[in-house]
Amino acid sequence: MSTSESVVKVMLVDDHILVLEGIRARLEQEKGIDVVGQATDGLEALERVKDLKPDVIM
Repeated sequence: MSTSESVVKVMLVDDHILVLEGIRARLEQEKGIDVVGQATDGLEALERVKDLKPDVIM
């Protein structure tokens, strides 16, 4: 990926680990998407958002 192309930083949140793993595997195949982290509940997500600063939370 060239430096002129933007990358969307995504954080995944779901309480089902298989869902998280499946979505992560699919998104990691896409150019321009960087999965920066994941959380299994809302509290964990809020704590991680501060450090990860994602563009999108799914």
